[in-house]
Amino acid sequence: MSLPPNESFANDIYHTPFDTPPTLPPAQPDEPYQYDFHFYGTGSEYFRIWIVNLLLTIITLGIYSPWAKVRRLRYFYGNTELNDESFDFTANPKRILIGRLIAIGVYLVISVLGEFSPVITMVGGVLMMAVFPWLVRSTLRFRARNSQYKNVRFAFVGSLLGAYMLFGLIVFANILIIGAGYLSMNLQIHDVIGMMVMVIGFVLLAPFAWRLFKSYQFNNTQFGKMAFTWHASMLDVYKAVVMPIAIAVAVCGLFIIGFGGVESTGTMLIVIIGMYLIGMYLMALLILPLIQACLHKVVWDNLTIGESEFVLNEFSIFRFAFIQFTNFLLIGLTLRLFTPWAAVRLHRYKTETLSLLSYENFDELITPQMVEESALGEEIADVFDIDVSW
Repeated sequence: MSLPPNESFANDIYHTPFDTPPTLPPAQPDEPYQYDFHFYGTGSEYFRIWIVNLLLTIITLGIYSPWAKVRRLRYFYGNTELNDESFDFTANPKRILIGRLIAIGVYLVISVLGEFSPVITMVGGVLMMAVFPWLVRSTLRFRARNSQYKNVRFAFVGSLLGAYMLFGLIVFANILIIGAGYLSMNLQIHDVIGMMVMVIGFVLLAPFAWRLFKSYQFNNTQFGKMAFTWHASMLDVYKAVVMPIAIAVAVCGLFIIGFGGVESTGTMLIVIIGMYLIGMYLMALLILPLIQACLHKVVWDNLTIGESEFVLNEFSIFRFAFIQFTNFLLIGLTLRLFTPWAAVRLHRYKTETLSLLSYENFDELITPQMVEESALGEEIADVFDIDVSW
């Protein structure tokens, strides 16, 4: 015998409250839910947006560019879906215009005044470096706050102190590299060695700086009340950069070995040098896409949101690199007219190889997060957050 849900135990002489077992939290399923990303945009659709944006930006001498950026992002956000729900970009183009006008205005003032005094140029450069971390943080806050999914906003909560510490560390590393190169050139060591020290130092610094920035960006991003966490180590990033370079070196080595035994006649030598130069150019075009592919994999293989994690399905770094490589070639051959199709090709591959795994119902997780921000908070954010990116 069981009681109706609303019937009191007070008048029941056969049952007591202790006969009803306590409610337990639902057990987690053995297999996680998988939510796939999809992209439904096409190159021909985006071409119409792109060409109008381009013409209006030229006609208005760049004034229309913030509206062009918002239209572009709204197209890609609106055609990207997760669990049959699309994303949205809600930024006001006027805020982007203000940010760009401020950045351009400061640059012009420093450039003009710098013609009269080198001191002004030096001071202006120092001031621009001083405000750069604030501008980057402001742009991250603006971009996140105007991105949403199912009416739930993203947010960037990184501190200004964290931004200055991040860029301070990168500047300090640059100073050390320049100092090491300078000492090498002034301690009776060959100048070429000093230059090599600086070049190698800057090459090794790039992945270090990229990892610091991405860690600051991802670990301070939230969706509703759920926080993103990026678990990639510095070693993961360096492996992602070194592997494509190692592949390129191996291919070059095979090329040299293959032509090492060829008789170096005049005509043959010209052919070999020509093939070598063409091969090096094509290899350079391939190395960058391979590095981008490896870094893309490092990002999404190590990113979680709350208790959920992102996974790449049937993702191939070589397929990614091939798409980028052919995009470069076709954009060049078509005088940039292939740009819209190139953007759609790459975004579709990124999107449709990405999934979100969760042992909890993601819809139920995000529904309670729809908390409206205060109007005062919105106004304050509009005053202090600008977008200077292009």
